[in-house]
Amino acid sequence: MIEFQPGQLPALYNACTCLVHPYRGEGFGLPVLEAMACGLPVIVTQGGACDDFVDPKSAFMIPAHRRRIPLPMKTARPAWVLEPDREVLMRHMRQVAENPDPALARALAESHRIRTEWTWQRTAGHIEERAAALRGEEIND
Repeated sequence: MIEFQPGQLPALYNACTCLVHPYRGEGFGLPVLEAMACGLPVIVTQGGACDDFVDPKSAFMIPAHRRRIPLPMKTARPAWVLEPDREVLMRHMRQVAENPDPALARALAESHRIRTEWTWQRTAGHIEERAAALRGEEIND
């Protein structure tokens, strides 16, 4: 496995044509956010964690359906994974490979939004607000 230092990651993203991230389960999707910040087009599963910062205008979304999965332990709700639509995934990949300029233009336009709205400080502020709301408190800036 090749390991990259954090300062090398932007160059890696910029050397690529597109980030393809068809996940079945994802906690947040930091590589997707990083790629978008670098102005790289992304192809990502719809209906999961990345929906917090991507939409059909900013990324190539792969429709998916939830599939229940058995787990050996008891869970609060039935467990599931996302099953991305393979045909749409292939279509998006072909589209970006055959005609990369429109995808790159869209990604570069989206890059500014990601770099300004998804900073560590803003994200931490959103987490603090949500935690305070769960506790029934109000945050005064």
